[in-house]
Parts: sequence; C-alpha cells; structure tokens
Amino acid sequence: MANVSQQFRRLSFLRIKEARQRLRRQIRAEGARDREVVFVSGVQRSGTNMLMEVLERSWETEVFMETDPRAFDNYLMRERPIIRRLVEASPSRTVVIKALCEAHEVAQLMADFAPARAIWMYRHYDDMINSNMVAWPGGRNQIEDVVRDRDSAGWRGRGMTDETHAIIRRHHRPEMNDASALGLFWYYRNQLFFDQGFDRNDRVMLVRYESMVTDPAKHVAAIARFAGIECRRSMVDLISPASVRKRPSPDIDGDVRALCDEMLARLDAVWRSRWEDYA
Repeated sequence: MANVSQQFRRLSFLRIKEARQRLRRQIRAEGARDREVVFVSGVQRSGTNMLMEVLERSWETEVFMETDPRAFDNYLMRERPIIRRLVEASPSRTVVIKALCEAHEVAQLMADFAPARAIWMYRHYDDMINSNMVAWPGGRNQIEDVVRDRDSAGWRGRGMTDETHAIIRRHHRPEMNDASALGLFWYYRNQLFFDQGFDRNDRVMLVRYESMVTDPAKHVAAIARFAGIECRRSMVDLISPASVRKRPSPDIDGDVRALCDEMLARLDAVWRSRWEDYA
C-alpha cells in the first residue's frame, strides 16, 4: 500500500507541476532558446535512478527516465529529432534526460543540444556489482561478446578506445565469475568519462554516490545549483544512505579489483578536486 500511495503522490505532483509550468510559460512567453538540457549518465546501478527522482521533484524540471516511451525504446534513447521535439515542446526551462546506454555519446549529445550540461554519477564498484547481481542474476553484460568484438554487443562496447579494449582483453578470462565480469564492465564504462574529456569540462558535474547519500542536503543543493534550479526539501528527503555497503564485498579476481581500484582512485581524485567548486 505504501508504494501505491507514493506512486499516487508522485503522479499528482507531476500533473500539478506540468500545469504550473505551462501556465508560467504562457505568461512569460519563454522560447526554446531559454531552455537547457541536463543529461544524467554513468554506469548502470550507480544511483542514477535516485538522482533522476531527486531532479524530478523540482518544480522547474521535466524529467525523461529511460523507461519513458516518449524518449526511449527499450532503454535506448530515440533519434535526435524526436528528442529535440520533446525538448522544444517542454513547458520546463530545464529538461533532464537519462543517458546511460548512451554514456559514450554524452559529449556529442551536449554539443547537439548546446548549451547543455551533464551529471556523471559514479559508485563504488563493489556496491554496483552487488546491485547488478541482485537485479540480473547470472548477468555478465555480454563481456565475452565485447572481448571478441566491441561492435558486437550493441551499446555495451561503443565508444571504447583500442587501448581500453586491449586492457579488457588482457584481464578477461572465460572462466571468470560474474562479479569479475561486471567489474570489467564498471571499469570500461567509467573510462568513457575520461575519454570524453569530462575531467576537464566544467559543464560536466561528477557526483560521488556515497557522498551524496551520506550528506544529501549539501550534495542536492550543489546539484541544484549546477542544474540552475532551486533546491527543495522534498528533493533532499528522498535520499537514504541504507544502500551503502550493505552487502559483503563480492568475490572479484585480484587483477580486476586492482584495475577497478585504479579507476576509483582516478574518479575520486577528480571529485575531490572539483567539490570546492560545486559546494
């Protein structure tokens, strides 16, 4: 019953928000040129759903989840002209669009919808792997296909450089367990953050999941400022720290864990260097 009540409240809020935004747009005669797009990306099971729900609670946003058939087909973003029509028709000045399967295209998406911003969410690989194994038992994100031919696994291998592909092939073993396979996936999809130069792009915000859920007031306020929206208390109240390290560390091959530790250290270093700007 609690979930039904929460869903009812969410839908009621969204209806009121849309009506309010359309009325304000008519009064202010805002045009598409006044609108900004924010893409939310990262690696699956890294907290991006939570972030989208946080942003959805703003009066100033329209949010397109990856389950929204207007903007997505089977979790894949629809063609650019369709997305552009949705953006131009939106009553909101800030349109938020999920871009997980499109993580390798975020830089191009930002260029196509300039001026645009992006938020890249990252999470400790142990928790991401545990979450993935609960959601999709036995899943390996087609790592064997990616190793054989990075173009054979749909979005999963797209955008990967020759150097990254060589690293994945070097660390992959057919007999490796699911946790280790998912560790490789976490590594190479987060590498896209650096391949697209986001560590040097001030229009891309890096968000550390663990820090956000343990200090939500400070982090949601920073995210709201970055997105150009007002921070509401209901956005903060949505967040719970209960999902941080609630399961034992998964059994990951030592060399894969070392690879993930290296990537985590790189992401943490960027996050720490930028936090003063965000805060």
